[in-house]
Amino acid sequence: MSMSKPGVGQTLRTPKLEQLLDPSIQTPISNKPFDPIAADCAIVESFSTWCGPCIKLIPKLMHFALRYKNIKVLQISPEEPAKLKSFFSGVKVPYSVSAIPKDVENTWGDFFNITGIPHLVVLRHGVAVFSGHPFDPALE
Repeated sequence: MSMSKPGVGQTLRTPKLEQLLDPSIQTPISNKPFDPIAADCAIVESFSTWCGPCIKLIPKLMHFALRYKNIKVLQISPEEPAKLKSFFSGVKVPYSVSAIPKDVENTWGDFFNITGIPHLVVLRHGVAVFSGHPFDPALE
């Protein structure tokens, strides 16, 4: 995997970044929020309910979360919690989905130079090992 992408290879264990995805600022939509930086391995996906590729990714994330119990999955969105709850109503999501404040999403996006969604960040012990589109062949 290329280390030239912004944020990849860098620890997220800095006061500013640790505060970004602190469970206390997340509004849980499904399951309990968690701190992806503290997890042994975590996938954080930035998404929106209007994004076709984001919606296509949901079954893949569900399959992944059910198959690999040791990897935490978190979808984050700056959309209103009520809109997210409505979108996921009637769906048993086996991973965490949280609404986050827009300023938090902007800071997260700036750190990883996120220019579009869906966007995945894979973390191992608080270090980003992948940042990019979930259908990027480098993720395989």
